[in-house]
Amino acid sequence: MPEKKRLRWIRAFSFLLFFLLFILHYTDLLSLRIRGVSPLSLLPLLTAFAMFETLPAAAVSGLLVGICMDGAADTLCFHAVFLLLAASLVSVLSNNLFNKNIRAAAVLTLFLSFSYFFLRWLLFYAFTAGMRDNLSYLLYFAFPSILYTELFILPFYFLYRRCYHPKGG
Repeated sequence: MPEKKRLRWIRAFSFLLFFLLFILHYTDLLSLRIRGVSPLSLLPLLTAFAMFETLPAAAVSGLLVGICMDGAADTLCFHAVFLLLAASLVSVLSNNLFNKNIRAAAVLTLFLSFSYFFLRWLLFYAFTAGMRDNLSYLLYFAFPSILYTELFILPFYFLYRRCYHPKGG
């Protein structure tokens, strides 16, 4: 019984953390921009959460975060579908294939952030902008954003590892 109660507290804390990062990402309360490049900090948070959660909880959280991001960014279900699939993939891979360590978290975050920015470029920029605009988007925004997003897996992974394994196990 204490395990279920602790799991409820972790999920409630996660909801508040997702909400806080969502608000910070889509408002100008605290800007994390460096030379026009901003991280997608919700993606490493979702990756860390999905690594330690069950598949249904990870999928629902990915879907809810994606729906909120689509509502703020007006991208017609792109974020909802991508984050649903991403959270499900991370949950399945971390529970069946990868160990739940920092290297696996970093690799999964790098893969997901690369996939996100590549699909975003392919669907929204590749066929509508000229060659020069495509190249500048990839070189000056997408690739630096991938690397900047990767940095955020460190605090989130250790936070969730501490929450799900409080004795360091």
